[in-house]
Amino acid sequence: MENPSYIVMSQQMGLRRQMDVIANNLANVNTVGFKAERMLFAEHLVTKATNPTAAGPGARISFLGQAGTLADPREGTLQMTGNQLDMGLAGPGYFTVETPGGPRYTRDGRFELDAQGRIVSREGFAVLSRGGQPLTIPTGATKIEVSQTGRVTSDKGEVGDMAVVKFENESALRKAGSNLYETDATPQAIDGATRVQQNMVEASNVQSILEISQMIELQRRYQASQRMLEAEHERARTAIQKLTRVN
Repeated sequence: MENPSYIVMSQQMGLRRQMDVIANNLANVNTVGFKAERMLFAEHLVTKATNPTAAGPGARISFLGQAGTLADPREGTLQMTGNQLDMGLAGPGYFTVETPGGPRYTRDGRFELDAQGRIVSREGFAVLSRGGQPLTIPTGATKIEVSQTGRVTSDKGEVGDMAVVKFENESALRKAGSNLYETDATPQAIDGATRVQQNMVEASNVQSILEISQMIELQRRYQASQRMLEAEHERARTAIQKLTRVN
């Protein structure tokens, strides 16, 4: 196989991966707190397959390399639910929950109470206070209020302050499943730019029309690359046929 075919195939692999990312975005268009992902590509230079001993500026060819994905940081819209344990974030930041693997971070604020009265996520992970302890609602409490700074109170007394944090570099966050993120970076306390909104949740920031438009464009680019690959194969086949007729 010649260099042009390798180049086209590297592009097709990138397009397929990009299509997978878009498909995942569309699958999570209704997932609370979900952030759309975007593909990151990088140039990958290698020695020409037909002349591995070549040197100089023209000795290498450029392939399409996949550098990973990056979450779209834009906020989703806040939607009113009327549930006093639903919470959304206006501004940068994440709620902190305790998992068997340690603290994880999320913008999915659909919380509830477990049998011990702790505020937990839908997966049962305890929502943490600034002191790193689960937030527990006093027995018999029926009314819960959450301030914009994350202070939780009830009609039976104070509960605590939610550990709502932000990160200097959000690209350091890694997806950990169940709409959670993990990172080795040190979390920072939120400031006045972030507000906790009770009785609301943040919708996914996926824009379905944009994603579908990108999917159509990718399909066209894949079809164009396939035609290039077929043309290259035909060129090679024709060359072989002509060379075999040479006496």
